[in-house]
Amino acid sequence: MLPKSARNVSTIRKALKDATEVYIATDPDREGESIAWHIQQVLGISEDRRVTFNEITQNRVREGLT
Repeated sequence: MLPKSARNVSTIRKALKDATEVYIATDPDREGESIAWHIQQVLGISEDRRVTFNEITQNRVREGLT
């Protein structure tokens, strides 16, 4: 794992300790799904909620979460 990636994973792991739900947000393409799967595996997340976005705007993020 690259040093920058290791730092990011460590930061996310710390945040997961207090989390009751985990949302993994990706692009809706195969690459996005692959990234989401790898994140889930590296962090040991057994249950997550998937959200997909085609653009990152406040309205689209809200739409994805509802």
